[in-house]
Amino acid sequence: LQSSSQTQGAVFDCQDTTQAFHFTSTSAPGISLIGLIFQRCYASVGGGGCVQFTNSSAVFLHTTIFSRCSAVGSGGAVLVELTGPARNVSVIIENTIWADCYTINPQAGSSLGSAHGGALAVNFASEANNASVSLRGNNLFSGTLASGRGGAVAVHFGAGAQDCIVGVYDSCTFENTGAELSGQGGALSVFFDAEANRSRVEWNGEHSIAHSAADADGGVVHVGFWERSENCSVEIAGASNFSHVRNRGSGGAVAVEFFRPS
Repeated sequence: LQSSSQTQGAVFDCQDTTQAFHFTSTSAPGISLIGLIFQRCYASVGGGGCVQFTNSSAVFLHTTIFSRCSAVGSGGAVLVELTGPARNVSVIIENTIWADCYTINPQAGSSLGSAHGGALAVNFASEANNASVSLRGNNLFSGTLASGRGGAVAVHFGAGAQDCIVGVYDSCTFENTGAELSGQGGALSVFFDAEANRSRVEWNGEHSIAHSAADADGGVVHVGFWERSENCSVEIAGASNFSHVRNRGSGGAVAVEFFRPS
């Protein structure tokens, strides 16, 4: 989908009543959203307040704005979900704006959040191989909040992920983002289930982070590798500026954990 306007993108205003799109693919083609505006979208079940992608081999979001969107479940604005083996799948986020998006915990009253990714959630259920999630260009996340992991962005890999990468590049801004209900990663959370191999997370560029908070570990970034993961790495490089960051666990700004069986 691409806006035909040269001055203002096509606007999808859901008036806090419904999700705008749910793309479901059996043949797994790629889907792009370019130059669009989504506002006041709401998903009452399943996640992805504005848009949900199910089993797409490639998702490309470019110069698109998501404003005041919410979901009961993961992905306050967008949920990308691969329910089966995810091979050669790419998710690219480029020059986007996400403002005042949030998730609502579907388990009302629970102190443990399960609605991850205040703006964006990506879930590879199993057997991800050569799968990637990349944030490129100038992306802005402002006022996003998760009732779980990843105040702005949450990425989850099921067991057995191989040769997978999550990268935050160029110049991204995270301001007033947060992970509540024992959530980790005030801005970004990446979690690998057991037996990940040759997979990595890269945070490289000139990023600006202000007023990011986590209810648990990693005031800005949290990366977790579960048991029997091998040859995996996390790289933090570039000239990022962290200010007014707080958390209630380990890693004031960044927490990396390799979990071992007890």
